Amino acid sequence: MENNGINSYHGYAATDLYRVDPRLGTNADYKRLVEKAHCNGLKIIFDHISNHIGIRHPWLKDLPTDTWLNGSTEDHLSDKHYLLSITDPHADPYTEELLHTFWFVDSMPDLNQRDPFLADYLIQNVLWWIEYSGIDGIREDTYPYADQAFLARWAESILHEYPNFNIVGEIWATEPAYIAMFQKNSQLAPTFETNLPCLMDFPLSQALRHYLEGTGKLQDIYRIFAQDFLYTDVDNLLTFFDNHDMARGIFIADKNMRKIQQVLIMLLTTRGIPQILYGTEINMIGGESHIELRADFPGGFPGHNRDAFTETGRTNEENEIFHYLRDLLHLRKTHKALTHGKMIHYPPSFQADVYKYLRIYGDEKVLVMVNGHQGKQLVDLSEVSHWFTSKNKFWNLMTGEQMVLDCQQGIFIEGWGTLILQTRE
Repeated sequence: MENNGINSYHGYAATDLYRVDPRLGTNADYKRLVEKAHCNGLKIIFDHISNHIGIRHPWLKDLPTDTWLNGSTEDHLSDKHYLLSITDPHADPYTEELLHTFWFVDSMPDLNQRDPFLADYLIQNVLWWIEYSGIDGIREDTYPYADQAFLARWAESILHEYPNFNIVGEIWATEPAYIAMFQKNSQLAPTFETNLPCLMDFPLSQALRHYLEGTGKLQDIYRIFAQDFLYTDVDNLLTFFDNHDMARGIFIADKNMRKIQQVLIMLLTTRGIPQILYGTEINMIGGESHIELRADFPGGFPGHNRDAFTETGRTNEENEIFHYLRDLLHLRKTHKALTHGKMIHYPPSFQADVYKYLRIYGDEKVLVMVNGHQGKQLVDLSEVSHWFTSKNKFWNLMTGEQMVLDCQQGIFIEGWGTLILQTRE
């Protein structure tokens, strides 16, 4: 959206809800982008927000109604991130009101979706964008902060018109029970049906990040997956380990390439829809500031002295992770067990932090093993042996090599190592 304001590079301070920011192009350019993407088998996801606008939006000069905003430029609430108030049985009901009415920052006025005219405007606006541009899905920013009854109607209106559409809600909380409540058909929802199909899996993201940092173990990742019974559709969760709002995985892993490879494997061989931040394919390191988080990809921009979109424009280290990730994505695309298979996993022991899980689809079984120690470990496979017979042959999917595997004797895995083994009946 047009963000005609100071420090508005992030795009969340809209000043015209019907116009693409002219720094990026025109509405017609956006429509052509979607069309060309579709010609190449790609889909376009629209990053959207119903919670607030920019302070320079023309509405601020002449509000359509007296209840268009929560508060005013002179008098409004700040810093009331009371997310758990929605489900907290001990919360003062007023705290949820504070959550839905405070301003993120003084330059982004909070919209009051309980105003019926504003609610209609926001719904009609997003339906117009879908119909005009042909986009395939929406990422809805700051999902818990807007009025929940409105968002339920907003999502229902979209999916009524476009049944094959997907909407993912950004619900930045790390408790699976809390975010699961927002998924449609949930029995955990307190008062109404949310109609929201997809959730951002921040609980898994936190577990993966703690593992990269060294403050967490593979046991913590196992515990997140063990709570999947809370969700109504675990395959419609958006999984990730970093994004545009947080330090990159390679940065917090202190450049531990082996750990990054492990997390990429877990991300791409477990349930959900993986999200990979641009630059991950060349291990862009970034930093902690928002300027570093959202730095330009090297190449394709004026003034860049190299082009990392090309093999020759990347360093040897960048090409190593680029080819590794490309091969891993190819495996995900060609082995349905990794995307559609039933997942069966085993608790990592306290002595040996090794995570084992199976993906089973038809006659194909894929066994993934992750070593959470820096030293080589012997992995006990006795508890998975009943899934295999002496006739099974195993292939290392990352190298293509055939392997002999004796489940009773186990297998050694290098420090911070991972194995992806495939077998068929």
